[in-house]
Amino acid sequence: MQTNKINGLNTLSIINSQHPTLHLVSLNSGGTVNQKAEAAAVQLGYYGLVSPDPRLFSLALDRCISQLQDELTRGHMLQELLSDSHSPIHLRARTSLMLYVLRLRGKTGTGQNVTGVIQLGRLLDNWFEHHLALLSLGLVPSGPLAGCVLLPCARKRGATHADPPKDTDSHMLYQGTDGWNPMFPWPGDPVREGVLALIAGNSPLPRRLPSAHPKSTHLGRGAQILSPSSPDTAAIPITQLVLAKGGFGPNVLRGALPKLMVSNFKVTYYAYANSDGGRPAGHWARFGDTREERDSTGTALLDGVASLWVEYESGRFSFLDPSETPHPFGDCKVIGEVSWD
Repeated sequence: MQTNKINGLNTLSIINSQHPTLHLVSLNSGGTVNQKAEAAAVQLGYYGLVSPDPRLFSLALDRCISQLQDELTRGHMLQELLSDSHSPIHLRARTSLMLYVLRLRGKTGTGQNVTGVIQLGRLLDNWFEHHLALLSLGLVPSGPLAGCVLLPCARKRGATHADPPKDTDSHMLYQGTDGWNPMFPWPGDPVREGVLALIAGNSPLPRRLPSAHPKSTHLGRGAQILSPSSPDTAAIPITQLVLAKGGFGPNVLRGALPKLMVSNFKVTYYAYANSDGGRPAGHWARFGDTREERDSTGTALLDGVASLWVEYESGRFSFLDPSETPHPFGDCKVIGEVSWD
């Protein structure tokens, strides 16, 4: 069984205060960022809440703290920056860890490391503030892709017309001409967008046609239920549990942006030049303004793409390099820009 599936099912058991039926994955070394994050979270929840063991709990606590400190110092999500395909796993790991911290804070006389739990909680507060601030830079505000988060990210292999990605349909890399319609797969991650919406105080269920590719474009009511049959959407009901228990910290929507492993990141926002009130046209996010700059940084993104543009009104978008699919904002005016050196 895959590591992510084992971790996911164990996470659901621990949240329900049950002993996992599968072995706990150690991953003290090796494994991907999201796998190590959830493996450490599972051990903290298990040894702190389900089967208390002060020594093993302390080891898991140290691992969780170390992971978050590493991201804070080296760059948010490390080399898996904003992965669409693995975002549900990463969010399941982080939301469950936050839930465990809130539950541990409510326990007294258990011999737990109170100072360490408080430190972990603060690091998690920072992580969610940074993550939501970064996601908000790519949030599409209107048009057929309203609510979608579109930014360059890891794990979109190939990213050319000649070499489509291995983890998604090729037309999720590029949709031109008439733009997106409900018969095409959703280009973002609806689980991530649902979590973002919940924390911002909105409904996690976007207004999309439930009959159109339900696995990729519509969460459905079942996505709000914690169930072993749908571990990939578990971050949504876990987020609801966290919000009911105390939330993600007082500054989760403040908007402080994180440090990134890859520099020279820029997001530019455009408006139609001749429209009343500067009607938003879209955004272009990239790691480097030239093809040479993007090629030099893209390899650090774990099979990633280094550019993304989206036109709001039509729903046209492209994860391909602008040298292959030029962005349509040449006649538009710049209305905002965020950049990292």
